Amino acid sequence: MRALKILLIILVALGALLVILSLVGPSNTTVERSVTIAAPDSVVYPKIASLKTLHSWDSWALMERDQVVEFTGTDGEVGSAQIWSGDTLGKGSMTVRELVPHERVSFDMHFMEPFESKADVTYTLVQD
Repeated sequence: MRALKILLIILVALGALLVILSLVGPSNTTVERSVTIAAPDSVVYPKIASLKTLHSWDSWALMERDQVVEFTGTDGEVGSAQIWSGDTLGKGSMTVRELVPHERVSFDMHFMEPFESKADVTYTLVQD
């Protein structure tokens, strides 16, 4: 009985700690990565500006090859979108928000399953 009481106290303390950390922690997170590609921006930009081309090499798309993917709008233009659904990756969409030729491509991502979340994604090209 005493062991059960101690276990219950530990679980309540962990739950309280989790609640406190979620209230104190930041509501937004920023993740940045960089990679050097030995190619001019004229080669790289079309591979990120087109959702269909991006989907063909994107590591998330390669994780689940049998996911259902639908493309809407005119590919390579602001407002075009990719909607996906799969067992591993869940459901979500990515819409082109901004295209600055040979400089930047920005997307709005909306994850619907397994959890609701939104993200801003930006690819920025910088010449060395």
